[in-house]
Amino acid sequence: MAETNENAPVTRAYLEAALEAQTQRFTAKLTSDLETALQEQAQKLTEAMRQIETNLLTGFYGYQRNQSGRLAGLETSDRAIADRLTALEERVLVLETHRPY
Repeated sequence: MAETNENAPVTRAYLEAALEAQTQRFTAKLTSDLETALQEQAQKLTEAMRQIETNLLTGFYGYQRNQSGRLAGLETSDRAIADRLTALEERVLVLETHRPY
């Protein structure tokens, strides 16, 4: 914009140029502010997602640990039942194959 005399009348071209300059400054500031706000929101969202992931993984680990303990107990119990069944089968076999004199 060209410098004008303070007493000179304002022309339409001067007003349009001033309006255009102000519009460009406003648009640049608004764009910058929006980009900054979007980046901040993206960072907050990323942090929230990481926290959710951590909470889920912690929960799954605790559940898995509990289930592993229960499964180990079931396997032990199953082995004990199988051993007792084998012993009973052997005793029945001895009784069935033993012939009285």
